[in-house]
Amino acid sequence: MNTQDEKQNDAVVDSTSPISLPISDNEFLRLVNKKISDANVYYDKIGLNSRSKRNEKYYKGGSDDDEELEDWQIDYKDNMIYQDEETRLSLAGSRLPDIVVVPSSKDAKASEIAKLQEKALNITLKSSNMQCLVKDILRQRDIKFRSAVKITWDKTIGDDGDYLFKLVDVDKLILDPNANIPHFGFTTDNMQYIAEFIEEPVGEVLAKFPDKKDEIFKELGYIKGTTAQMASIIRYTEFHFTWYDKDGKNIEGVGWKYGDVVLKTQKTPYWDWDGKEISSEEPNEMGEFDVETVYKNFFDRPRKPYILATHINLGKDPIDVTTPIEQAIPLQRIINKRGRQITEISDSTVGKLGFAGEYISKDRVEEMSTDPKEYIYLDSADDIRKAVTVFPGSQVSPILYQDLVSNRGQIDSKFSTHSTTRGETVDNASGKSKQITREGDLTISDDLVNITIVRLMSEMAQWATQMMVTQYKTPHFVRNLGKDGELVEIELQRDNIDDGVSIMVDASTVDKSKRRSEALLMASQRNIDPLSMFEDMDLPNPKERTRRLVSFLMGVQDGYSRYSDDVGLDEKEKEESEDKAVEDIKTLVSGGEVEPEDIDEAYLRTFIDFVGSDAFGEIPPQAQQKIQEYVSRLKGMAGGSGAIAPDGQAMPEQPLEGNLPEEMPPPQTGMV
Repeated sequence: MNTQDEKQNDAVVDSTSPISLPISDNEFLRLVNKKISDANVYYDKIGLNSRSKRNEKYYKGGSDDDEELEDWQIDYKDNMIYQDEETRLSLAGSRLPDIVVVPSSKDAKASEIAKLQEKALNITLKSSNMQCLVKDILRQRDIKFRSAVKITWDKTIGDDGDYLFKLVDVDKLILDPNANIPHFGFTTDNMQYIAEFIEEPVGEVLAKFPDKKDEIFKELGYIKGTTAQMASIIRYTEFHFTWYDKDGKNIEGVGWKYGDVVLKTQKTPYWDWDGKEISSEEPNEMGEFDVETVYKNFFDRPRKPYILATHINLGKDPIDVTTPIEQAIPLQRIINKRGRQITEISDSTVGKLGFAGEYISKDRVEEMSTDPKEYIYLDSADDIRKAVTVFPGSQVSPILYQDLVSNRGQIDSKFSTHSTTRGETVDNASGKSKQITREGDLTISDDLVNITIVRLMSEMAQWATQMMVTQYKTPHFVRNLGKDGELVEIELQRDNIDDGVSIMVDASTVDKSKRRSEALLMASQRNIDPLSMFEDMDLPNPKERTRRLVSFLMGVQDGYSRYSDDVGLDEKEKEESEDKAVEDIKTLVSGGEVEPEDIDEAYLRTFIDFVGSDAFGEIPPQAQQKIQEYVSRLKGMAGGSGAIAPDGQAMPEQPLEGNLPEEMPPPQTGMV
């Protein structure tokens, strides 16, 4: 990150504006048209569009063989590609990595600022919306061989706008085919240009480029611009490119054009080109204060606002050479064909009736069978079993079943999503075999996470930081509920974000699973405290869970009253239970019978309080005895000892196994 002592050395200074770009409209038009034309030639050479459309067709359940089917054939589809692709995405996209912000120094204030920024990034980038975005990115890449996320500043978010990550329609995106994806740095660092076709209403385009209204109308053939015309959709080009000045210094620029109209050109907007003048704290030898222009940026240089997702790449271009969907299509075709064959042969196993015309008329035959396809009629035959016979149907060959099962298994292997991983029952498979298969699938899923998702999230976190330090000119707030249910509110502003921080991304999917297993093992051996156990298991509200557990374990001593208070019995239910208990007490005092049902703590507490009250001593002895017996029954139903402690507390006899300490003081006894 550029510190306040660093200067912007690679920027071209223009006397009119810090973001103006030294390129003429004609140069820009020639550049855009030439680069897009060259890219389209390359895309056609590798068949990118046709291969993408074929992948999408099979993902949706289509087939190359649809038009080859005869009318009598079964339109059989067993879409393994969709099933395995979605399982693969669920495995990889369900665990977003953790974002770690490393402070610029060991200073306590720097660490505190870094921690706040870390919380804000994790809240924003690990949300459910971001999880959906990541899955969409992976799905698009598997279908169309490339995928991209665009970073924009959306003025409609909040009071002052905020950064936004959105999925790009790659059918409208042109990537530099001469660039490759670097192993280090950002995925677009080697790109000389990226073009995107934007489709928006005419009115919205005019709002963005009001100075070009007349030229846009001329290009469209509009005279004034009616309401319908202003609402019509047009497509224009947004072109991000690297430009070089006369001294060979590179500049990251962006421009927009519609037809032959250049709407605007400028330097990339998400970079601090203006800087801020800061005077030195002490005068120089001449007695003057030095003035230095410093720039607030996280990146070391300007970048194009796109992040690419790639996985299977040979380093020749930014396009993946293949995907699991493309690899599975030949197998999917065989599965569809074998399934159709098996279904058609199975239908034909029903025996066919044969009739001899010499012995039975066709009218009589039609009376016997209403479907002409289900019998065979011969006008003349020596002996077809004297009028009627049955032709048995052929049985399905086991080879067809074996080929079908084998090809289904091969597609599972392409995606690393076998039936065991999907949670399906597997016949004749040992537990060890299932475990090995599942671990193998998860290992490959982790590879996808580490290669694609971790890098994607890393670039997103760094881009988010760059947007904060350049665009958060006013305070921005990030709010969320913490693990313990408390409200987390973080205030961020560009001047409060420390210089020199670094961003790391930690997938730790295997480590988390291992920590959970170890926590459960140590808990069974009583070698871990509850709070550490809940934290290692990554459960929400670990402190609240610990407090409730302690209250529950202490319940043997206080009749679970503290636990009941901690959990919080619904007041309405509590009042209803108390009212029911009062009515039952009246019934017992009057000599009636009561059958206990749906006993809860409030009901039992009402009886215990009554037994310990002065009113209990005023009722007849027979009624006292009856109520004492009833209370004993209640405590017996609740697992109690049948006795009431001197303080009126109900004393459970046995703690719940596995939850309470092995040795507890013996229950107190007392007769009422």
